[in-house]
Amino acid sequence: MIVGIPKEIKNNESRVGLTPAGVKELVKRGHTVYVQHTAGENSGFPDQEYIDYGAKILPTIADVYAIADMIVKVKEPIESEYELIKEGQLVFTYFHFACDEKLTLAMKERKAVCLAYETVQLDDRSLPLLIPMSEVAGRLSIQTGARLLESNCGGRGILLGGVTGVERANVVIVGGGNVGTNAAKMAVGLGANVTILDISLKRLAYLDDIFGGRVQTLLSNSYNIANAVKHVFFFEFFFAGLYCRNHTEAKTGLFLNNDFHRLLFYLFYIGIEQFLVCKGNYFCKFADIFFKYDCVQICKSD
Repeated sequence: MIVGIPKEIKNNESRVGLTPAGVKELVKRGHTVYVQHTAGENSGFPDQEYIDYGAKILPTIADVYAIADMIVKVKEPIESEYELIKEGQLVFTYFHFACDEKLTLAMKERKAVCLAYETVQLDDRSLPLLIPMSEVAGRLSIQTGARLLESNCGGRGILLGGVTGVERANVVIVGGGNVGTNAAKMAVGLGANVTILDISLKRLAYLDDIFGGRVQTLLSNSYNIANAVKHVFFFEFFFAGLYCRNHTEAKTGLFLNNDFHRLLFYLFYIGIEQFLVCKGNYFCKFADIFFKYDCVQICKSD
């Protein structure tokens, strides 16, 4: 098979679809790999490293799409790439079709064979290709939130871990999956008071075990979510890490109404590209990561 690796051109996307190590494995198995010039540069992989492991370098993105049987990317094709996709061409990347009708219709029109990373599922319903993205999203959310709580970024000048004689910040996490767990690791590491809500008692027991009593675990329902917000005197940070596979699951998700918007807090919602389950959602680019609506909401696409 001829595999093509184009350079990512989506806003603020600097990753590359295949590393030189991946190229080596494909070439060893008899495949031909074409990489666009400087495709890996922003990830620390110069063209020469790809060449050393058997790849061939092409000058433009159009050249890569024209020659490849399969395109391997990180993020979904943007509009300027639609016309480059050939009928029957396999495109292997994150797509998140649920939130992008235009992309969905374009792929149907081009008659592409689309394999979305986020839909690859094992027998136990786990999503192995979402795990690394979930780890990044969960950890980055706390890092970004801690920065936004600083007064020079418009926050109230709060440290997540507090200081001697001052209360710690409060972090509430809805969803104890990979995203939520990694967010909790960062928040606990910074010394915050952390509450995690999840619908699975088995998952909550696991979280209690790995965190050794350093987090408060609660069963996720509207009553407990409301109390987690209202019973906190200074509520600084709300994080939702929810992944809904269908509309039925989305109905069991998180719904924040305007009563909560009277409080000043930071809302991070990871997974928004699948189903919009927070009232007042705003889908934004990473470069324009937050906006104000009585509170600050962070709606991050993977």
